[in-house]
Amino acid sequence: MSNTLSLYQARWSFDSALDLYRLEGIVYCQNPDTPHLQCLNLYVPSAYMTESGEINRGAQMMNYTASTAPIVFENCIGGYSEAEPISIDHPRSQGMQYLRAGLVYVTVGARGKQTTKEGRFVGKAPIGLVDLKAAVRFLKHNRAYIAGDTERIISTGVSAGGAMSSLLGVTANNPSYDSYLVQSGAITSETDDVFAAQCYCPIIDLEHANMAYEWMFQGMYHAEGRPGIVQGGDFSPFQCALSDVLAKMYLTYFNSLCVLHPATASALSIDDGGRSGSGYDYLMEVMNAAITKHLVMLQSGLLPVNYTVDDYLDGAYTEMVPDSSAARPNMPPPMVQRKGNAKRAWLTWDGKSAAISSLDAFLQSELPRLKPCTSFDALDLTQAENQVFGRDAADYVHFDTHTFTALQVLADDYPKEFARYYDAFLADTSNDQLKHRIDLINPLTQIEFADSDHMAKHFRVRVGTHDPHTSFTMAMLLALTVKAKGCSTVDYAMVWDEDHGPADYKSEFVDWIQSIAT
Repeated sequence: MSNTLSLYQARWSFDSALDLYRLEGIVYCQNPDTPHLQCLNLYVPSAYMTESGEINRGAQMMNYTASTAPIVFENCIGGYSEAEPISIDHPRSQGMQYLRAGLVYVTVGARGKQTTKEGRFVGKAPIGLVDLKAAVRFLKHNRAYIAGDTERIISTGVSAGGAMSSLLGVTANNPSYDSYLVQSGAITSETDDVFAAQCYCPIIDLEHANMAYEWMFQGMYHAEGRPGIVQGGDFSPFQCALSDVLAKMYLTYFNSLCVLHPATASALSIDDGGRSGSGYDYLMEVMNAAITKHLVMLQSGLLPVNYTVDDYLDGAYTEMVPDSSAARPNMPPPMVQRKGNAKRAWLTWDGKSAAISSLDAFLQSELPRLKPCTSFDALDLTQAENQVFGRDAADYVHFDTHTFTALQVLADDYPKEFARYYDAFLADTSNDQLKHRIDLINPLTQIEFADSDHMAKHFRVRVGTHDPHTSFTMAMLLALTVKAKGCSTVDYAMVWDEDHGPADYKSEFVDWIQSIAT
């Protein structure tokens, strides 16, 4: 495989319908296990290129030239699974808004948890991240042959892809990944730092995610589930007890992080009981800001809906929402109409600002629990994350030592369950390499040791208030730990009524890029 894009000049094609040039399926490393995954697609505004495939360096579009345009680098990873780079024609792609703003758009595939070659697993953690690093290096190596500024790469991703975007931002040029990069045939003479990272609903901190989920949904002993995604149902007495133990354990973990309020620099902590303390108050502050912004926009006619604020608060409206029960592989779920819920019992609004009475009241009304206990490292190894850290001898493994500890706490009260799960947790979590691999894909761990000079200069974190896939504190902690590092700007917010996905208001991501890159 060639590392030089100049050899692909004849493959550039002009898309007259979209007014862009495209170059697709370009392998970005020299030793690919799976070329159809380890490749990228390039999309360039027509103004920046000539008919012969050359870069028109003097061309201008919006605020940029062909040499200064930022490059939006979208990884296509979801669920820590393998992913091919999506086409700009795909229903999920938001690429056209980037090109209309004068940006260059790159979509990137990668190996994932289920990827195999000749009967061997070749995509277990941290390989997905390694592939993305290789792609960044490939772009930089070919700076002379592509439009856009390779020193202004804006990483973006959703869900596990949001986690990967955060990791690109905090692990740049980290030698811990060097052996993996060499094995894949990445260009070792280049760097893999990015200018900025957009992180949508990041699924991070997997080894603490079981605890965090039980804290958020504490006292809720029924999971809605979603067909083909996660199992639902009522909890057994053992699951109820395990949920309570894990929720309490999370307080110790959260408080050990010693995160600070971004405005006051005061320490954030959560009190016993889990529903008071400065850490809880800060989360509610963020949620109140989200609903306030939403209602102000609704009141000002800035949302594409046909109801009023009073209608919204009274539940006298219908809305189009994703039908997750009919989710389609690699496609957005179909939209269905749903009647709204009345909100005045737990939400106050004075015409300028809104306030939620409590997290529990919000959850009971708006956000049923999605996942069972346990939610990430499943007792029976059935969650998607159990596949992330597998090895050749075992595709699915346990990785959460805290759940292992909780099992021991409950051993006397639930001896049958303890006996059923103990040996498997002990065997898997005792693996010498496991902790190292977990650390390599946990941005909260990597931030602590990151080189400030190489971290992304800007981070933007967004998660929807109607996203039940992980605890709200995950994105919050990501933003706070990056902020505490002191070398990057951080734009963190929740987006009201948005589910798991690219939670945002129209054009705000592009507006953010304009604000940091011009």
